[in-house]
Formats: sequence, structure tokens, C-alpha cells
Amino acid sequence: MSRRNLLLASCLVAAAWAMPAEAITIGFDDITFPGTNEPVPDGYDGFTWGNLSVVNGPQAASFYGAFGGNGYTNNIVSPPNAIYNGFGSTASITQGGVPFDLVSFDLGAAWRIGLQVTVTGLLAGQIVDQTTLSVDATGPATLETFGWSDIDQVEFSSTGGDYAGYALNGSQFVLDNLTVTPVGEPPSLVLLGTALVAGGAVRRRSRRRRQQAG
Repeated sequence: MSRRNLLLASCLVAAAWAMPAEAITIGFDDITFPGTNEPVPDGYDGFTWGNLSVVNGPQAASFYGAFGGNGYTNNIVSPPNAIYNGFGSTASITQGGVPFDLVSFDLGAAWRIGLQVTVTGLLAGQIVDQTTLSVDATGPATLETFGWSDIDQVEFSSTGGDYAGYALNGSQFVLDNLTVTPVGEPPSLVLLGTALVAGGAVRRRSRRRRQQAG
């Protein structure tokens, strides 16, 4: 590769890295399913959703109406869907080891008042950030802002809280409008670098053949 092409490649890569990545908001509203509660599809929006299921607001209102209401419908911010931790157990979000930034999400509780939700950000299995939030089933959901940078996993655990008066009870939280920012190297940079290196190698071989022929 000539010095000119090498300089051009370096400038293009530097310019691409200088451009801030755009945050994306995952609202879960395009997920359709036959039942009231179904696991978030594996690989949905590029993530793995550990013990996280989808709840549909209208279906929840109809199903749980016979049990005195619920906090699911109270805490869905962008209808019709949100997600929750199955059986109130620990849940997680990962992206195959690729780092991302956690920007924000809306959070509430399904059945309790003052439910304690501990959110942990990890990188390569090590805790980077952690906070505990208090949320209610009576709604509306609270917008929780993080600004956590360069993590590859988010874990959720929920406990405590007081009975909200519904017929059912449990430590499920309700999460909607998850906003994240990708951090991993954009594929376009990899393709750019590969193309430039390959192009340089082809030109070098071509020059050698011409010199040998001459």
C-alpha cells in the first residue's frame, strides 16, 4: 500500500471513530405472540435477553382484570408492550461480548410498591457500575438515566417492596424503552481496512510481475 493510500485509510478510520455512535431505543412493541407472556426472542435487536419476557398491555389488562388489576399496564410507557423478569428472578441483557453504553430505560413494578431493583453493569464479568432503584406497581414508570459506558452485560435483580393490593404478588419489574449506544467497532471500518489492505497487496503483486517480465 502506498503512503498516500495508507494516509487516506488512516484519515478515514480516524474520521469514522470521531463520529459519535447513535443511541437506539428498543420499545419491544413490534413483538407479536399468541399468549399473555412470552420470552423476548433470542437475538431480538442484536441482544440476548436472559429471563426477560414480553407483556402486552391489553392482554395483561384482560387477563389480570379478574385478579384485581396489575402494575404491568400501569407501567407500559409506549404501548402495547414492555418486558419483565420471569418469576421475579435475576435477568440479564448481553450482546455477545460486544460492548455498549447503557443510556436509560423506563422502570416500574408489576405487583409491589417500593420494589427494589438492583441494576449492575459488567465488562468481561467484572462489575463496572451498580445502582439500586425503587419503583412502584401503581405507575407511571420512572425514566431512569444511567450514562454507563463500555459494558457488555446488564444484570437485574429485584426484591422487597410492599403488597400493592392486587390479588397477585411477586417481585417482577416492568421495563420499557431501553436506550443503548453501540460501542463495538463498526463493521464498515473492518471492511474498509480489509479492502485497502487487499488492494495494496494486489497492486504489489502486479508490480512484481511486471518487473519480472521486464
